[in-house]
Order: sequence, then C-alpha cells, then structure tokens
Amino acid sequence: MIANATQSNSQKFLGEIKNHIRKNETFRSLYGNFYDKTLKWTDEEIEIAGRSLNMREPNVVATGVGGNLVSQHYDYIIADDLVNLENSATRYQSEKVIDWWKRSLSLLEPTGTNLVVGTRWSYYELYSYLQSDLADEVDFYIKSAHNPDGTLYFPERFSESKLVELKKLHGSYIYCNPYEAPVLMADWNFKPIGEVKAGDVVIGWTKRKSGRTTLCPSEVLETGSRTADLVKMETESGRTIRCTPNHRWWTQRYEKGRKEFSPAKVGKRLRMVFDPGEFEKLDDEQKELSYWLGGLFDGDGGFCGQAIFFAQDKNHNPQVCKKIEYALDKLGYSWTSAVRPRKLDKRLGHLSVEMQTYWLKGGMEEKRRFLLQCNPAKGDKIAEKMFIGGGRFVKSKDKVTKIKKDGKEKVYALKTETENYIVWGYASSNSAFYENNPIDPDTAIIKDTQVKYFTESQGEKASGVALLPDNIVIFIAVDPGFSEGRLADYTGFVVVAVDERDNWYVLEATRDKVSVGEMINKMFSLNEEYEPDSISLEVIGQGQALLSSVHNEEDQRRVYLPVVEIKSQGMMKKEQRIRAILQPRFERGKVYIKREMDDLFDELIHFPLSQHDDLIDALAQIEDIAYSPSEKKEKMKTNYKSKLEARIKGNKDDEMIDEFMGDDW
Repeated sequence: MIANATQSNSQKFLGEIKNHIRKNETFRSLYGNFYDKTLKWTDEEIEIAGRSLNMREPNVVATGVGGNLVSQHYDYIIADDLVNLENSATRYQSEKVIDWWKRSLSLLEPTGTNLVVGTRWSYYELYSYLQSDLADEVDFYIKSAHNPDGTLYFPERFSESKLVELKKLHGSYIYCNPYEAPVLMADWNFKPIGEVKAGDVVIGWTKRKSGRTTLCPSEVLETGSRTADLVKMETESGRTIRCTPNHRWWTQRYEKGRKEFSPAKVGKRLRMVFDPGEFEKLDDEQKELSYWLGGLFDGDGGFCGQAIFFAQDKNHNPQVCKKIEYALDKLGYSWTSAVRPRKLDKRLGHLSVEMQTYWLKGGMEEKRRFLLQCNPAKGDKIAEKMFIGGGRFVKSKDKVTKIKKDGKEKVYALKTETENYIVWGYASSNSAFYENNPIDPDTAIIKDTQVKYFTESQGEKASGVALLPDNIVIFIAVDPGFSEGRLADYTGFVVVAVDERDNWYVLEATRDKVSVGEMINKMFSLNEEYEPDSISLEVIGQGQALLSSVHNEEDQRRVYLPVVEIKSQGMMKKEQRIRAILQPRFERGKVYIKREMDDLFDELIHFPLSQHDDLIDALAQIEDIAYSPSEKKEKMKTNYKSKLEARIKGNKDDEMIDEFMGDDW
C-alpha cells in the first residue's frame, strides 16, 4: 500500500509504477511482463500478472490520509509524506494523522514492513511522535542538508551557495507580504500584516463535513519575517497587490489533480472576499446619523437569521421610523421594511402593537460596513453572527492583468490555525524546510544562545556559568494537566529563585503525567525541600476542583502551603502569554537554568512547535508571584501591622524595628 497526505499524490506514485511496468523496456527485459489487461488496472489499485489465485487484495493500492482502511493485508506499507503543511498546523490535526497511521498498521502482515518517509513540520506531528514515543521500536535514518560535521549531505543537488541562496530567498517561510499588506482580523477590521502577532485572531475559512466552505476565526500560531524580492500585481478591478512572486492564492478547486493554492499568473483569477479599501468618508451629518443608528441597534435592533434589523412601534414612534428611513438612505444602505400587524397577545390579554421592522440588505459587505461605521456597543454579537451560515463568501473572481518586479524589502508571514487567511482582500494560503528542522535557529523565538546556565556549587563553577547568589527568594509554579489522550499535557513543576537584580534561577523543572493525589504529594514535597514564599496553582476550568483537595490534604497533614490561585489569565492566549513573558527575559539574559535540564531546554528552543509546553507554561506563571529580596521587605512592611506580628508568622528580618518595643526584643 502506498499512502500520502493526499489521495491525488499517492495516485501519481502509482501512475509512475504503472508506466514502468508497461513502458520501461529495461524493466520488462529484467523482470518480465507484469501487465494483464484482464486484471484490475485503475488509478487507485492494480493487479499484476502471475498473482496467486486466492489473493484477495490488489498488488498495489494508493490511498490518502483519512482514506477508508478496509480489511485487507499488505506485505509493505509505504507512508510517503503523510504530514504536510495543511495537516500539521495544529496539534488536533496532527493527532488525526497519527491515529490514521496507527490504524494502517492493522493492515500490515506480521512479517511485513512499514516504511515512513517525510519532512518534519513541528515537534508534535507523526515523525516527532515516532522519535519520542517509539524510539525503541523504529529504525531511524535522518538527514538534513548538512551532515553533523558541517559538510553537505547532497552537494551535487544542494551546494552551499545554493542553500544560502534558498535561505535568503525563503527564510523559514516561503510565501510573504510586505508590512502594509492588510489582513482581515476577527473583528472584521483590516490590520497591516507587520503588526499581526502570534495569538491574534484573523479570519480564515474551513470546509465543513457537509462540504460547504465557510469563514471562521483563525488563531495566528506563528509569524516570521525576512528580506525578499517583491512583485506588484494589477488586477482587472483596478486593485494593486504587492507580495513575493511565489505567494500562493486560493484557487477554490478541490478536484483531483487540481491545486487548492497556487502562485498568481497573468490571466489567473484571485478570489476577492472583502475590499480592504476605506469606506466612503462621512460628512458631519452622516457621522451623527451613523452613531445614532448604532445606538438604536443596541436598544431596538437585533440580528435575525443573517440580517440586521431595527424595530419600532409604528403608531407611537412615527418620527423615529421616519428618521430611521432618512438615516439609512443618507448613509447609502439598501434596506427593506415590513409591518407586523396587531394580534391578540393571550398572555397580556390585549392586542400587540403594530411594529415597523427595517432590514438591511446587501450581504456580508454591508453588515461589515454597518459594524465599523455605526460602531454599536453590541457589535461583537454582529461579528460572531457573521460567521454563522453563509458559505458564499467569495465576492468576485478578479483577473490578474499585469505582474512586474517591485524591488526588495522586509516581508512578513503568518501561520494560522486554518492554514489560510485573507490578505489584500483576497483568499490566501498560509506562509510555508531544507535542514529537516521545524524551527530555524536564526529566527527561533528563544534562541539556544540566549539560554544561560548556573550552578549551586562553587567547585562546579566553569567559564560562562553563573553561581547561584546567597540572597534569593524561592517560588514554585504548578501547571496541572489532567486531560486524556496522547498529546494530553503533563503536569509541570518549576522551582525558581529570584535574586536582587530580578534574575531567575531555575532550581528544578520536572514534568510527568500524574494523578491529582500524586500532584498534591509532589507539592508538599517541594514545599518541604525549598520552603518557597509562594506556590502558584492554576485553577482555571477543571483545575478549580483541585483547590479543595489541596486544602483537605493541608488539614490532614496540619501543614499549610503558601498557595496563590491563578484564576484567570485574562484574554491572552497561552502561547501569546509565554511569548510575552519569557522571550524578553531570555533576550536580556535574565533567566538561568541547569545544564541537565534537557526537557526545559527543548521546550524553550522549540517553542511554539514543541511537543510539550508544560514547563515553559509553569515558568511563565512565576511572573505572577515573583519578587526580589528587597521587594520582599517592602511587602512585609505593608502586610504586617508590626514586627511582632511578622515574627509570630515566622517572617524574620533583623533590619525591621517594632514600632513599640524597638530592636531589643
């Protein structure tokens, strides 16, 4: 069986085999004629001459990831490039590929061979899973463009100058846009791509099970930048686009043999979704009317089905009805209205009022214009509703009429959850390795050169290694992880010492899949060993049930932990939070770890594509509870009414003097 990420690619492989069997004279002279026109010979499977009569399966089958794995058995399964850009964008998508590969093994004969070939895209996809979870069961042969000694692996094809050229051209990402390229965000505003950050939410699209393609929010997983050549494209509509020559645009084609994304060429049509141009400027009266309509929507409007509406009592508020009509006309909205006749309200026992309802027409473009121009307080409700239903989001197909070179400058790339986004108003592919390493060391968020080391022993101190200071405050962070599944998070435990200069020293960093009881035992063990000032515990979501278990254990042991509950991380996503807290600290050399902390080191330099992020998530939590020794003194002065109370609570500081008893007590 030959398998690939897509059915069409595996069929191409089978097509090559068929051509050799039928047309390669050298092959035929050496091995004979295997073609028999009476046997099965299709794009998906072939049977060859001389096969056993009792053999049920075709000799060769071509399939794609997600394909139906029927009850057949094979001596060889070749899994060639099961992982690609599209199915490795998120952990969930990668998990589906891994599950499919596992199920394919049920088709392999007990003495059969499974050959897996591919390029790594992240540290949580199939190839990384094989290396981390099945290292003892799988034989590996891994090559990059450079050998470990720095020599070239395949100099005949990729010389050093060619690799430098390719890296300069592609960097870590292949398809890019200049700083000003407008990207459609989840709030339906456009934002320059150079200002979009990881954790932001843009608008992409997805294909539902029904086959319908719809717009949806799409989180930005990663961004990148480089210097590259640009082209300027002109279209039939008069719009101008600037991008790298090989930037891929959506073709809206899903048929076999067709490319869903491809670079633009003169004569090809791009899929226009929303015009990123500014709306027509409003005069003072129009601005006043637009704000009035926005306020009216908040009080007497709504979103029904796929339409924005306003409702008014026709008889009691005729002047309001007239102003609505005037405002809609003045602002250029297309609208319709209807009157709901009076009818008996059985609950109230009298006739209902005669309501005049106004409906905005014009599709998603007009809804977006109303949302941004009228700025209603309930605008978030409109923004959410616009993702529901409507699958016909392509406004037009805009032909490219001219492409010319446009110099060289810094360009920016996005990797999103849906593998796509909308830029310059058009549907675009994600931005897209010769070294077989998902993270480019030159553009890594936390570079290995930024990781500093320390030791606790003067005798072990070496060049370039810091010594743990004496005056420190210790903190512990716990990141619980009790979900199920192969990619379920481990529970991360991090112990950090903070010195006078606000440097962090990671004393311990461990992760494990533990039960609630085991996690609590570990917390008490660390508390006894390190005597921390605070222990942060994330109690968001399912973690809220942990706290009562911790308190019960405290009562039984009569030992009370200095737990600080982390109840909310605000609106910031976990990846964005890790990036915002840790990257600046490592960049400024404010974090030290021990050389033996391999798990923490891997999470740091492979972020955000690392297989696990439990330790760096816990490390980022230290920011919520940490303070330096000098700040600790100030906190003691603030938190205790007198030195006597501080002494009773076990906080000793010879520099503080009790306000009544002086320093002789």
